[in-house]
Amino acid sequence: MREAKLRSSWEAPDEAYENRCHGLARALLDPERSQAFLDDITAFVGRIAPAAAANGLAQVALRYTVPGVPDLYQGTEIADLSLVDPDNRRPVDYAQLQASLDGETPAKMALIRQLLGLRRTHPRLFSEGRYEPIALTGIRADQAIAFRRIGTDAILRCVIPLRCAERYLDRIDARDWWGDTALASGEALADLLGERSMSIEMLPAKS
Repeated sequence: MREAKLRSSWEAPDEAYENRCHGLARALLDPERSQAFLDDITAFVGRIAPAAAANGLAQVALRYTVPGVPDLYQGTEIADLSLVDPDNRRPVDYAQLQASLDGETPAKMALIRQLLGLRRTHPRLFSEGRYEPIALTGIRADQAIAFRRIGTDAILRCVIPLRCAERYLDRIDARDWWGDTALASGEALADLLGERSMSIEMLPAKS
């Protein structure tokens, strides 16, 4: 509320207004007062969760593969469901993060680990490698981004879907969704991606 600066702000807080907002939130989250609302919101969150997860992984993939230095709010190596920007001053639950690494690693953390491993193994590719967009053709050509990072000893090819919530919400098969969509080099996205949320592949450098 204070960040939005509509009715309250850090410079001029309206605590009475803030208390009323907090009261509304508490009432909505109280099962004895708002069970129907909670049932609806739980069903809605469950429906959009796969699309939200895919969008989150797309952001992670781009952050660690495009030119530049990847940045991350400490403690957000796993999904962060804050309603505001994460705060780098928050205490980090390192025990929880370690437990996630030791157990069934969450998808976001697993992808970060994979991409950091690639950056460690191929440092010159990421620090000096050329960025080359790959054109797409077909019915979903505007719903994916594809590019290569080209180094002297290896090529990283990335194909990352964008704006595909409809596919997840309506549970559309990947092959039906992508149809004739393909890279300009000929590879069909239905083959490259299958049911995966992205394709990140290290290829040998061209001689």
